[in-house]
Amino acid sequence: MKAKILIEFEVRKEDVQHAFGWAVLGAEVIRFFLG
Repeated sequence: MKAKILIEFEVRKEDVQHAFGWAVLGAEVIRFFLG
């Protein structure tokens, strides 16, 4: 049971990092277009 929660947490952490990476990329693109 504990291992399952740990795996869930790891997956969620990766999702958060992935979303954060896309947010940073999006901000860079917007800043580029706004000049």
